[in-house]
Amino acid sequence: MHRNILTALIAAAATNAAAQACPAGADFAPPILIPTGNGPTSLSLGNFNNDGNIDLAVVNSNDGTVSTFTGNGDGTFSFEITINSGLPARLVSVVPVSNNPDPYDSILVEELNSLRNYRRTDAGFGDVEPCDAEGIVTGIDFGPLPNATVADTIIAIDKPTGPDEFLYINLALFPFESYCGSITSFRRPTTDQPSAIASADLNGDGQDENIIVAGRNDGVVWAHLFDTTFNFPATIYPVGPRPTAIEAEDVNEDGVDDLIVAFSDINAIRIFLGDGVGGLSLTPIELPYTTTTTAIPSSVIVADFNKDDEQDIMLATNSNPGVLYFRGNGTGSFAAPVPISADFDHTVFAADVNNDGATDLITSSGFGTSPANVVKVYLSNCLFCPADVNADGAVTPADFSAWILAFNLDLPECDQNGDGICTPADFTAWSLNYNDGC
Repeated sequence: MHRNILTALIAAAATNAAAQACPAGADFAPPILIPTGNGPTSLSLGNFNNDGNIDLAVVNSNDGTVSTFTGNGDGTFSFEITINSGLPARLVSVVPVSNNPDPYDSILVEELNSLRNYRRTDAGFGDVEPCDAEGIVTGIDFGPLPNATVADTIIAIDKPTGPDEFLYINLALFPFESYCGSITSFRRPTTDQPSAIASADLNGDGQDENIIVAGRNDGVVWAHLFDTTFNFPATIYPVGPRPTAIEAEDVNEDGVDDLIVAFSDINAIRIFLGDGVGGLSLTPIELPYTTTTTAIPSSVIVADFNKDDEQDIMLATNSNPGVLYFRGNGTGSFAAPVPISADFDHTVFAADVNNDGATDLITSSGFGTSPANVVKVYLSNCLFCPADVNADGAVTPADFSAWILAFNLDLPECDQNGDGICTPADFTAWSLNYNDGC
């Protein structure tokens, strides 16, 4: 019955002008600048004080220190503490709270071939658990891999002698200082001069069975397969000269992770689609870009930045432009890149730091000139837009048809007034949202 009633109202709704859910050409606000130590490079985000807001840790490579900042929940951050062990810090990652005995995320720092886990307690950071990496740590990622109850850790290690390795650590059973020698940690040989590491689900079963390591010297990735004997056999894929950054995400929405690779010898990103049976396509999708100096990408991430339900790519080039933004269309292809920053940015991160439901961009800029020694927070302009029912990024009469479908099927998108149920009153709410442009 309500289908006939609501369909009769389409003509009236269709007379309204279309509005953009995300301002055209302005996906982000101008950056908020957070002063850091000297030469901020690696950064990571977590919830260190358990207040529900995103917090920040950044390595100051010229100081060899780690600065931490507490998030205020509105996109701004307050300086908390500088961690200085006396050893030069080079890489930082946040250990999820699920892996810690205390109800806080902790900070994992690479310091002169050693991994040190700075545990957070009620008194702050200070309980340090070291682990000898036996080489330069070039990448850290977290599972969970099959059968894991918490997020397993995978670490790429460039060793001074002997075969390079990755280290797999089951975090469920042992304290951190026991990892390197424990029966639940495994060192396995991998590609020469590993530059980055990521876990991936290449067969679409919802578990990350693969550990992918990029080889800077060989121009390949080794896709190691998790097995119950922990031998991690590898399939080797040629990807291109000197890969320096990788990410594994499903960019074509087929339920299988794809591999995104950036290089220091070619100004292009290459996407190798997952084949759904545990492997990668040998024919990449190539996304070219231009920089003023030779790019040495150190960080690439995938997220939906413009709220169109499609995955986008952000690349930190260590050149100018410092950050390039590739908008995705959900099929594995992307629009030409849009420059976000001109500041030789080193790391890119995605998170909702102001709690508005949109994905924000966080970058580190240690060596630029406008300015240097800052972390930059780009808040999203693409706010939640309930009237954009079909999630195409624009509010148009087509959203009314989409709302009718949501009403008839009792979908969450039907609820336009936020009362948690789908009723004809939501049509009035949708009309108001539509006329407001959102």
